Parts: sequence; structure tokens; C-alpha cells
Amino acid sequence: MKFFGKEIKLLDQNDIDRLVENSIAESITLDYKLKLELGSKDLKKEFLADISGFSNTNGGFLIYGIEEKRDSTNKNTGIPGNVIPLEISNDDVLSQQIENIVRDGLQPAINNLLLKFVKYNNGYVLIIGVKPNLGLPKMVIFSSANRFYGRRNSGKYLMDTFELSRIFRKNENMNKEFDEFHRNRLSLVREKKVLPNIDADRVFLFSVFPINGELNEIDLTDDFLTNALIKQLKPFH
Repeated sequence: MKFFGKEIKLLDQNDIDRLVENSIAESITLDYKLKLELGSKDLKKEFLADISGFSNTNGGFLIYGIEEKRDSTNKNTGIPGNVIPLEISNDDVLSQQIENIVRDGLQPAINNLLLKFVKYNNGYVLIIGVKPNLGLPKMVIFSSANRFYGRRNSGKYLMDTFELSRIFRKNENMNKEFDEFHRNRLSLVREKKVLPNIDADRVFLFSVFPINGELNEIDLTDDFLTNALIKQLKPFH
């Protein structure tokens, strides 16, 4: 998962400055927050709703430590203004707190958040990357909320039954397509139309499905990575 073409782990202060200098506005995949507040039940629900909204839509990034510009009526515009770094005494402790809240507050759980603490002057800008969900939709269950959220350019919203039904059907159809592909490939192997030199009567076929272009982020020209993959993908008996 990349942030404007750059690995999230490589982001630095210059990347934050570019967001402000170029007035990169909030969108369906980007949200600015001035503070990270997790001290009360309502604040935790709000945080989980943001995560759920990104996950159930296209994924995206929450950025904490950036103040939005305001219009003539004092409403947020979604345009980044001042960078006001967070005061964080221990990023490991905060990371664990965030991961625990997300793991315990959503169902099914999310275990693959991307967290990056970008050092900015005397504090930090926190970037949380949320990958798009490709299975069952994520429901906020913290404090018996039991709500599903989606996201549009203007922010998160409660999903209706039609949207939920579409996601459940998509998940069911995806599983059927994977199963059908696997069975068809197994038949071709047994008929020796694919991999004709192996013993088709004793074959164990393991299918791997690249999802959401993640494999495009693997640089197969990297000799170290390629050799590591070759070692991991040895034939087994």
C-alpha cells in the first residue's frame, strides 16, 4: 500500500510539507485530523467508525497532526493548513493501543493496519493506512455499536442495507470464482494439459490469488527478494 506512490514506511517531513504546499484536499481515500483522541468511549467509537469507513470502501489514509483550513463560516474545508505535530512520548505504546482498539472494536477484526510516525520538528505526524476490505464488511462492535460505515469524499457515513447486501454478494461471488478457478486448474493438471511432467495422480495443488494489485508492489528485479521467494516456493512432497 503506497501513499502517493511512496511506501508508507519511507515517508518523512518533506512528504507532509508537500501535502500542505500543494493543498492536497481530503478525498475518499484521505482524511486529515488535528488530534488523535482515544480517551473516552465516544472518541473510540468515532475512531473505529473512520477505520471501518475506509476499510469498507477503497481503503485510505488517516493523517493526524494537520489542521484543516476553514471557510468564511468557520467550517472545515478539507484543505490542509497548519501542521501541528502530536506530542507522543512512546510510539510503541501508542501503536499497541491503536492496534488493540481496532482488533477488539471491529468485526471481523483488522490485523494489518499500517502505522507511520513521521518525525516533524518537536513532535510527530501520525499516518494510519487502512487497506480496502475484500471479505466481509467491517462492523464497529465497540460498546455494542453494531454499525457499518462507508466513506465518500465528504467523509464517513452509515451504510444502508443495499450497500451491505452488495458487499456480502461480492464476497460470496469472489469465493465461488476462486473455487471454480482452483477446480478447473486441478482438472487441467490431471488431464496433463498443464504441467504435463508431474505425477498427476499424486499432485497437491495450492492456488494463490493475487488480490488488489498487492503483487505489483513486489520488485522482481531485486535479486535478494527473488532469491528469497525461490527458497520459499520450493516444490514439496
